[in-house]
Amino acid sequence: MKQDYWTYNKPLSMTGFGGGATSLSNAGAALFSYDDAAYNNFFSKGKAPIDIVNTSSDYYNGTSSDVDDGLGKFYDTNQQKIYTTYGTVRSYGWSYSSGTYASNANYYRFSSTHTDFSGWYTSSVGGGSRDIVVAYLQDDTPVFVVVDGYRLVFYNYPAGTYINDLYLNSGGLNNPAGYHNSNLAFDGTYLIYHDNFKFYYYDMPANTSSIGGYLSRTLKYSAYGVSSNTTPNYGLVSGGGNILYLGTEQGATKFTLSAANGLNGSATESTLYAYNSSGAVNYSLGMDYKNRKLILGGFGGRDLRVYGE
Repeated sequence: MKQDYWTYNKPLSMTGFGGGATSLSNAGAALFSYDDAAYNNFFSKGKAPIDIVNTSSDYYNGTSSDVDDGLGKFYDTNQQKIYTTYGTVRSYGWSYSSGTYASNANYYRFSSTHTDFSGWYTSSVGGGSRDIVVAYLQDDTPVFVVVDGYRLVFYNYPAGTYINDLYLNSGGLNNPAGYHNSNLAFDGTYLIYHDNFKFYYYDMPANTSSIGGYLSRTLKYSAYGVSSNTTPNYGLVSGGGNILYLGTEQGATKFTLSAANGLNGSATESTLYAYNSSGAVNYSLGMDYKNRKLILGGFGGRDLRVYGE
């Protein structure tokens, strides 16, 4: 799986980054053997990285009935569901995703009440859970991964049945150090864990039977001199290539990763995306890979702000 991916997007530990995805995408070449329908085949078809601008946005002033209870969110147009976690792991119906986004942020409201994952009761995920992603094991099995502190909880996709846990090695120079921002993303190959402006990359397990024990990081990217307008909060998504978007109290921030020297590289803060001009705190972040939109808002903030390219 990994080798196929890097033929498109060279490893970040190599000098420079891979070329554009246009030729591969147009040729219909599959970069992975897995079917990432949950991402609208963003990774497997080698679609161009999503580079969000902050010059304009769409805003939805929600009502009390629009409030969900998840900090982490995953928008899945394939299943027409919004997956969330904060104490519980749930899905909400999202019937609006059957259409195409048309500059109206209410597109990202849930359309039906939540359903708890059947595996949540056996996995005992608690109040420390902060983010949820869909990812693909090395044998191409799709899974949900929920982050709860240093614990990664795996569920079958889309059934939501519990598989097992992995724990991240912590402490020291090369591992998360306990700030517990606990944001999680998937970039087509790696799981990415954010802690205090450091982005830790982890290999996916080989298969479901290998899920268990402890996990050491493969790469680490560190951001320094971050502005006071970037206070980490909840949510992390990959834009593809060397682009990450981090949820902040103010909204979101784009980070661009440099080529790494060995196992370490740098992340540079660039574009900021404001959530609410009145100063309301943003509690969530998600990406719609079908319509290529960055979605801010949710949980305590019932309003939604949407940015595009």
